Amino acid sequence: MTSKLKNDPQPPPHPKKLKYLTTISIMLGNITFGCAFNFYSPALEDIRIKYETDVDDISTVFTIMLVCYCAGALSSMIIYKYINRQLGVIICLGGMAAGLFLTPHCPSKTLFFVVGGMLGYFVGSYDATQVVWMIEIWQEKSGPFIQGQHFCYALGTNIPPLLLGPFLRGDVDEDDEDVTTTPMSQSESKMYIPFSIGGSLSAAACCIQVFLFIFYRYYKPPLYNNNNNNNDTYDDQNNNNESTNPTEPEETFKKSKTSKTILDVVTSQKFKLVLVMGAFAGAYQGMEMCTLQFIPTFGQYSAIDLSESSAASVLTGLTAAFAVGRFFGIFIILKVHPIVMLMVSLVIVFIGNTILFFWAGESVTMFWVACCVVGLGFSTIYASFSAFMEKHIIFTDFVGGWMIVCGSSLAAIYPIIVGASIEDDTVILSWVNYVSIGICASSLGIGWWLVSGNNNVKERTQKQRV
Repeated sequence: MTSKLKNDPQPPPHPKKLKYLTTISIMLGNITFGCAFNFYSPALEDIRIKYETDVDDISTVFTIMLVCYCAGALSSMIIYKYINRQLGVIICLGGMAAGLFLTPHCPSKTLFFVVGGMLGYFVGSYDATQVVWMIEIWQEKSGPFIQGQHFCYALGTNIPPLLLGPFLRGDVDEDDEDVTTTPMSQSESKMYIPFSIGGSLSAAACCIQVFLFIFYRYYKPPLYNNNNNNNDTYDDQNNNNESTNPTEPEETFKKSKTSKTILDVVTSQKFKLVLVMGAFAGAYQGMEMCTLQFIPTFGQYSAIDLSESSAASVLTGLTAAFAVGRFFGIFIILKVHPIVMLMVSLVIVFIGNTILFFWAGESVTMFWVACCVVGLGFSTIYASFSAFMEKHIIFTDFVGGWMIVCGSSLAAIYPIIVGASIEDDTVILSWVNYVSIGICASSLGIGWWLVSGNNNVKERTQKQRV
């Protein structure tokens, strides 16, 4: 097996033109990814009224999206072993476009949930791909590109509230008896406009990928191609070379090899690091997604009683701070270690969440401040987390998929908890965020302990592959 891998022809390194064109296409794809994944949040109240239900019921769409997102991430761990990554991304972006085009035309709540699940599936598959893709292209130089990649996602999160704002219910007089009928019928008839614009953005990104697939087709670089062929079984190959005995019964050897492989994997530092940082990814993604999904609802159902349009404007403040922080993170990561950025970011999120807990429900100004601080804290967490992981482990499709699966699995629980109570008690959002911050801080501490003391998993892995 080992000699066969050594004799296999290796692909050439990526030319610069292919690297930069692919990088630009990923950035554009991430803008549409951020847009598509956050399109339902500002319009949740209008969608609730359209289907004549409550927040607890309609917020089920977020859980459905995240479960399907998890399924999409899981499928990406398998399919990209057999198909070109670029082709998979074309399918994902096309699926996102279809989901946004179809959403405003769903005649029933059930069909709306089905379309939301479809959108979540393609978003999850794309997310698991783009997490690995940039690291695969730039490898040890990927830090600033990861930050740029996530900055583009943050830019995309600003698009839904800006597009939807003019079509949402604005401030109306409390004595107006038609508050839930006339404004709704007017906005519903035009809601297809912002959704169609969002779908067109995804379709444009899909067309760009089709162009590159035809004229500048992507292929895996040497390190990752070899890594994919080996399938993380280098220890098995070494054991095979050392232990194979012509006189040993074949079945006995296979059994001992399998048990040793499982034991080695479970006790390896790589497995422990991936497991611990999977918990970090789950808690963080749950906190970020839930905050973006329910911040408008917080403003509408707390004492400040914002209109849907005004709440969407506050969400724009959060996503704008999110984007600004990610832009500066592109340059900060060149000078600051990812672990330091992660710790500082968690402190900022804690401060913003505390403002949200104590004062945001009573003051519109403090609500704006809380959202901007939380958005700034969120801005560099995931990109710094990816850079931290890349320093200590080879970021394969499996590792990237595992991070996404952990994130989406835990994040799928958040809308159930928050959606059930936020109409009556808006501070439930802050309580859930506090728990998430605690899990993130604990996971980060354990992860740092695992890699300290010259325990560099990535370097050891590469040495053993040679």
